[in-house]
Amino acid sequence: MASTSSSCHAEIKHVDVSGQGSEENVLGEESASTISEHIQEIPHEVSAATATESRNKPPSLVANWLLGFVHYVGGILGLLISFLPIIKLREHEKVKEPDCEVIRKPRTLTVDSGNIPESQHDLESKHKVFLSHSGAQKDFVEQLCVDLERCDRFPFFDKLQSSIPVGEKFPKLIFDAIEQCQVGVVILSEDFFMKSKWPMLELNAMIKKLERHNSRITIIPLFYQISIEAFKNPKNHSRWILQWKKWASIDKRINVEEWKKVLRVMKTITSIVAEKGISDVSLREGIVAEICRLVPSETRYDNSHIQGCSRICKVIQHKIDQVMTTSKNHIIGLYGMGGIGKTTIGKALCNELSSKFHDKVCHIEFGSGTEMELLRKTLKTCTQIRHDVLDELDDISQGFSYLRRRISTQKVFLVLDNVQDNYKSIQVAQAYLKGGYGPGSFILITTRTIDVLKKLHLDGSNSFEMPDLEEDEARSLILNCSISLPSNEINEEFVKNSIKQCYFSKGDGTSKHYHPLALKVLSQQLGSNSTLQPSPFSEINTFNGYGHLEHPIFSILRSTFDSLRREHQLVFMDLALLASKLNTTVWPIHWNQLDWLCMVHDKTTEEIKDMLEVLKRKLLVEDLGGGFTKIGIHDLWIEFAVEEAKPHSFRDQLWVYQEDGKRAALQRRGRWRESVERMCFFNLGFRSLDGLKLDDFVNLTVFALVVDIHMPDCALNLDLSGLVHLKSLQICTRGMSVRAHGLNFLTSLVELLWCTPGTPCLDEIGRLKSLQYLKLRNCMGINVLNFTELKFLKVVKITKFPDLITIRGFSSRLTNLRSLLIKSCKSLQNCPGLDELYSLEELSLLECSKLPRLPCLGQLTNLKECDLSQCESLEAVPGLSELVALEKFSANGCRKLAPLPDLVKLTKLQELRIEECLVQCKPGVASLFALASLRPSLSKLSVLEVITISKWNGLIWTSIPNLPMLRKLKLRDCEGDDEVPDLQSLKRLKSVKLESCDYKDLLGLSTVTALETLYIHACNELKRLPEFERLTKLRQFHICGRYLDDIRDWPSASDMCSLEVLSVDEISSTKIVPDHESLSGLRKLKLYGSGCENVLSMASSSQLEFLSIYYFETTEELDFSGFPNLRELVLWRCGALKRLTCSKPLTALNRLQVENCVSLVEMPNLSSTFPHLENLFLKNCRALSCMTCSGPLLDLKNIELIGCDRRIEMPYSVSTFPKLKCYIVGDSSS
Repeated sequence: MASTSSSCHAEIKHVDVSGQGSEENVLGEESASTISEHIQEIPHEVSAATATESRNKPPSLVANWLLGFVHYVGGILGLLISFLPIIKLREHEKVKEPDCEVIRKPRTLTVDSGNIPESQHDLESKHKVFLSHSGAQKDFVEQLCVDLERCDRFPFFDKLQSSIPVGEKFPKLIFDAIEQCQVGVVILSEDFFMKSKWPMLELNAMIKKLERHNSRITIIPLFYQISIEAFKNPKNHSRWILQWKKWASIDKRINVEEWKKVLRVMKTITSIVAEKGISDVSLREGIVAEICRLVPSETRYDNSHIQGCSRICKVIQHKIDQVMTTSKNHIIGLYGMGGIGKTTIGKALCNELSSKFHDKVCHIEFGSGTEMELLRKTLKTCTQIRHDVLDELDDISQGFSYLRRRISTQKVFLVLDNVQDNYKSIQVAQAYLKGGYGPGSFILITTRTIDVLKKLHLDGSNSFEMPDLEEDEARSLILNCSISLPSNEINEEFVKNSIKQCYFSKGDGTSKHYHPLALKVLSQQLGSNSTLQPSPFSEINTFNGYGHLEHPIFSILRSTFDSLRREHQLVFMDLALLASKLNTTVWPIHWNQLDWLCMVHDKTTEEIKDMLEVLKRKLLVEDLGGGFTKIGIHDLWIEFAVEEAKPHSFRDQLWVYQEDGKRAALQRRGRWRESVERMCFFNLGFRSLDGLKLDDFVNLTVFALVVDIHMPDCALNLDLSGLVHLKSLQICTRGMSVRAHGLNFLTSLVELLWCTPGTPCLDEIGRLKSLQYLKLRNCMGINVLNFTELKFLKVVKITKFPDLITIRGFSSRLTNLRSLLIKSCKSLQNCPGLDELYSLEELSLLECSKLPRLPCLGQLTNLKECDLSQCESLEAVPGLSELVALEKFSANGCRKLAPLPDLVKLTKLQELRIEECLVQCKPGVASLFALASLRPSLSKLSVLEVITISKWNGLIWTSIPNLPMLRKLKLRDCEGDDEVPDLQSLKRLKSVKLESCDYKDLLGLSTVTALETLYIHACNELKRLPEFERLTKLRQFHICGRYLDDIRDWPSASDMCSLEVLSVDEISSTKIVPDHESLSGLRKLKLYGSGCENVLSMASSSQLEFLSIYYFETTEELDFSGFPNLRELVLWRCGALKRLTCSKPLTALNRLQVENCVSLVEMPNLSSTFPHLENLFLKNCRALSCMTCSGPLLDLKNIELIGCDRRIEMPYSVSTFPKLKCYIVGDSSS
């Protein structure tokens, strides 16, 4: 029966409704009375009299046959009627439009939509995308629909039953969907306008919605099987209009004048064009990317399991409504201790308020990612900036500039969750609060203490405590998290007593609350008791083994922790104390938490993942993505781990964790040292090592010492000879000197990180035969490194060995070596055996200025990245042409590099950087371009994304259009082309930098609509610039040179209103900046020459955040009082400058750099004028004899006074500069 129904349905889908091939027979237009009459004449039921007679009289054979036939026909007709409403509305898919002008009336009958009951189908709110197309594009659109669903965007598509269910009134569903959608995708073709009226009916409805006030629809036209020229051709319009008039004579919904207007409006909408050679896959990728930018993911935070969620959300929403109506400051703060559900409720509120804020809701949890990751998430959610642009964003200041500029018209709901009580966290929160959000926006801040909210200037009326769980909610939570049981098997008294264990004082001495995290953890413990009877409760009730713990919740956490096997405890403690605490710069390259755990515990990846799954089930850790390559731990668990690592008299101690430097804890007697397996000392914790004999810790496997604070007068000596079981040694003390002895005894050592001014015995390192990960930095006086015995090495990073001449031991024995980085080894002359590292994937030889040659690298067929930048003596890269896996190659600054070999085989190459390579020709690159020009037959070379070249003396621009994946292009000292051709095919090109090139005409760049950065410097032959009004995405523009007066048709500032970064000199500033009112979005400004001084008075200066001034040779005084938001100030070679003044504090300034201002004699008081300064750099300011700092600079981290009067040396003390890491004083030659 099921298969029969399916086949009937398939036949009806393709039925010719009109019987004449005319598509004018549309559901909902003709009466269904005739067929209804026939149906009504069929006797579906037999009267009672007839039935009685039938029972008394045996039916004849003919009667039986007739009765059966009637029932059969009735059933068929009934089935037909049930399916008629879903006959597809794309008539051209069923029939071909007749060529004759007269439209005959259809012979077959149609169903009047007015006789169909109102739809029982509620249009799904998830349909925020509408796909409009003609039948010929069905396959393309079906795959587009699949691609969108894979990205969690679910379009309205007439082939989906979720869009048009069986038996529903489809015309209403279509127009309702258009009213609801945020994006309409229109796949244009000749058939779209000629074969069926439905595509134009849909498009007309979209245009009407678009023209309404406050419309929220975006239309994305794709010129798929019709060119823009054909679309604009008046002859085609005449043909289409003639057809439309035929349809309008039958369908009163069609207004031909409105449809003509649709054509006019469509000409003004930015479109996607199916260029020749671009595949359908690429087109769909472009559409999907644009939709993902405009429409948020449908995935919501799961709050179905949260007890009290609805009630608490209502409480907070009521508070939000109050603040919205009574306060101009639409911000509230929510505070409460860790683990009570602030984060969870913040996410739930995002779900609740999603519709009200049109999906512009964003939850960012401080500490859950880097500052840049969280900012990208905010921008992706709350703005319409393209996601690929944001994925490449790596400048925090630029990101917040995006936030301020792009969000001012958006109504958003933003949750700043878990703001910590430290300066950095508060500073970041303040940056978000300055976002300049659109009218009706709201921000919720959550934190542990009300003090943080006060520091963010929130008063009592805008701050309130997290609402408490009620008893019934606590009960439901503990039961839901435990094993599900029938209600008659649950011991209520036992459950009640269990809940009481999680009823804690808030610390104010009066009030109490139920703690959600404690309830969850306790329920996990009780879950093993299948009947929830009071058998194990007496054991759990002995929770608090330590009377001194800060909070009773640690008792419950301890019970869970004690239930773990010892190996699971070790993994958890390693994560909480080491992996979550160590600065990311300490980790070796290509090294994540999962890798580290595998190494320390000597387990496989799968074994560690299984252990992490156990911890996850017990709520100790979270998998933040990548299969535990990034792991999250709740703050309470980390606090518990710190407590657990403290010494306790009644049990063995496995961990030593010191941050405060108290020595007494490690000086106590006993054999407890033999049980310790991990030791970590952070910052002042190093003081605990004074007088400590490390030989006593015979079972130690991990030792970490990280000192980020500046301790110039401290030095530390470590005797490591007794740590024979040590696997990981991490010494990172940039602020103090450390010397170690006995490294050669560490035969089990797998990981060694040594980043400290002290020098280890490198002969001893050469004997560490188990070593896999090695990172060395800042070692003086070392001529030779020998890795002959280190055959298990996987990652090697060597930086700043100024005396190193050679590295020995590279050979085919190093089968595990994947990554090798050697940087700033200025004396290095050879690396024998480099050609035998067959497993090598990444090779970086940077700033090795005396390295003349390399062995042939042709056998390194696994090499993916090769960077030889600033190896100024390097003459050749033998074997480069054979590196078939190479994706990135850079040789910037290799001034003696000979012509590159033929690069034809490098089909995977994505980035090519050969700037400042003083060669006259590059035949290898020329062949690469030549090969790329043969696309699409050899389209594999189209992956090239980045090109950086200098000294090119041949034609290059004619080949550039053949690289459709190109993102960045930088040319320096190049000649051979006069003008740039049309680059419309480069849809991904975002950055063009031209320096000292002889090009005359850049008009061809006008068609690079994705261009964001244009840098033109010293191009002295230049006569014509691009048309800037077409470069709507341009964000950064630099133009400087001596002969700019020859340029005609300068752009006005109004043509560059999207600019955020501008660099100009004395000539270009007079051409562009006079119309400065239009540059209101400008955030970063660079000025070259005294002739730019007038620019400093422009009205938009109050918005500037970054200001750099170069070569102001006649200016004696600069006042920066008009730059209240300035974050960075750079002054360079301002020879006449004598005074810097500022009448108001620049509270946002964190970087001040003054170089070669030889007349400077006066600066403002640092502490009062720049209270949040982090970096101070003064170089060659010889006339500056005094500098006032009347108070502490609490955020100052780096001071450099080079080539200045010695008398300006600033007094240093921990209280004056508590965060100081680097303090350098010297003459200009040091």
